[in-house]
Order: sequence, then C-alpha cells, then structure tokens
Amino acid sequence: MKLAWTDLLCDPIDGTKLKLVNPLIKKGYIVSGNLVGRSGSVYRIKKGIPILLPPSAQSTSSVESFAFEWDEWGYLFAKKNWLKNNIRPLLGTESEFKGKTIVDAGAGSGAQSRWMAESGAKLVISLELSNTIFNRHKETVKGFEDVIFPIQCDVAYLPITVKPDILYCINVLQHTKDPKKTFNNLSRLMHEKSIFLFNVYNKEGVLGSNIFKVLRRVTRRLPFRIWRSFSFLVAFGIFALDKLLPWVIKSKYRDVHYSDDFKELWLQIYDAFGAHSYQFTLSQKEQLDLIRKAQLRIKVRDSLGYLLVKDI
Repeated sequence: MKLAWTDLLCDPIDGTKLKLVNPLIKKGYIVSGNLVGRSGSVYRIKKGIPILLPPSAQSTSSVESFAFEWDEWGYLFAKKNWLKNNIRPLLGTESEFKGKTIVDAGAGSGAQSRWMAESGAKLVISLELSNTIFNRHKETVKGFEDVIFPIQCDVAYLPITVKPDILYCINVLQHTKDPKKTFNNLSRLMHEKSIFLFNVYNKEGVLGSNIFKVLRRVTRRLPFRIWRSFSFLVAFGIFALDKLLPWVIKSKYRDVHYSDDFKELWLQIYDAFGAHSYQFTLSQKEQLDLIRKAQLRIKVRDSLGYLLVKDI
C-alpha cells in the first residue's frame, strides 16, 4: 500500500485516525508494520495489505469457502458477462469508472477492482474479508498497485474515511452477518453525488425458496473439493437443459441471473450452494424500506439490483 493511503484509514471500532508504527517502506510502499488506534487496538500490515478486523468482526473462517472459490477459479475470464449483466444495465458503460474514486465492497478475487482500474478509475479501494486477498486477489491486481488499495476488513465495520464517487456492492450483502446494518454503514460513505450499485438475494426468488434452503443444508456440509466436483455436474445439467430446452429454465427462473458461459455458471452454482456461514434473503418490501430509511432513491432498477443516489 502507498504510504499516502494511510490517511484514508480509520479504526473500524471508533472511526478515529490510525497511527503507523514500525513500518517497512520500500519505494513509497508500506510492506509491513502496524496501525494503532486510540482505542489501543493494533492492526497488522501483511504483504502491504492492512488487516483491519476488530474482535466483533465477522470471522474469516465464515467465508473460507469463498477464499477457496476465488483461489480455484479466479474471475478474470468473466469480464464480458460482468459488463453485460452487471455494469451496462445499471451504470450504462464502464467509461463511468474513469477518473472516479470507487469502493469495491466485497472484492473477492480482485477481478472487478482490476476491471475498474483498467477503465481508468482514479482509485479503487478493494475491501475483502477472506484470505484470498493475500493470494488470488494480490495476483489479480498486479500491475495496478498505484490505483488499487486492498484492505482486509468486514464491510459492516468500515475502516475508511473516503467518500467514494461510486460504491459497488453486488452479490455481497447477503453473505454478511447483518445485511441491513451493513447496507446502512455502506450508505453513510456516500457524498451528495455518489452512486451506490447494490443487490441482495430476493426472498421471493429461487434463492429464497424452501427447496433451495433444504438443498443447501446438505451441500454446505460437503468438503470444498467434493462440492466443487458435484457442482460441476449440476452446472452441466443446467447448461445442457438451457441449450436444449431454454424455455424450461427461463420460464421458471426468470429472477435468476445465470451465465451463458459454462465456467461462470459452474462458479455461480458452487457459490450459491457453498459452505459460507451466512446467506440471507430480503423481500422486495424489506429492500425498498431499507433504501427509503437510508434516505436514498432508486435511479435505475434492474432484475440484478439497483443504482441508488442520495434523496436530496
């Protein structure tokens, strides 16, 4: 991390400024050291990445299956579908990232942070809870170290003071310990002209169905590698059915964004039925109430999610 980026950080416990202690600095980048808060909390910097996890934060073990997922698959192969399904329906074009300060809340493998940087973002603060941030994420963002600032943290306990132009939290909120609290904390980062791209699993959709919940009780107990192989077979079945009888899938599961790329579909199946600790759904009413109470309004709405702005 750049030495200057320490000014963007705060103690996730009380929001106060952190003091850099015993740093190892090479060519303007902090390699290791500690960040100390007024509360007495000490946070380690490992491989140039600050670990800003208070005791009350969600544990990294709760997202261990995601770390395995990203380390196994990466995600760089999926840029075409990310633009098609996530960015263009909500944002219009990736050129909207140019010159912007962005918070990527729940960055996973780092692929989305990289694509934002490739599109000309001024700064991408890449927040990720899982330990993939030291492995696949670090590998993925290589070459963009002057633009992408990785932080290991729980997005419910934000360790940053920056007010981003774009706040991006897609396919993340449902995997936090308290989605509503997390949404409210994220929304407080917005300035008057910020935009917030977000979604959450829909309680009225397939992922909120009783059948899905029963199936996941079984699959989430399987060892990662066994579920990886089994999810391949499930994805193959869906992929084949979609090609042979597309109306069967599309008529029954219109609310599900599944990929027409087999590898990405496989990843989506592994992800939805995986062993992570938290997977919540919110009803349409709960989602709209959440947006209203945060004093935000919907500028764009798509079956994937929302683009929100301040309700001024």
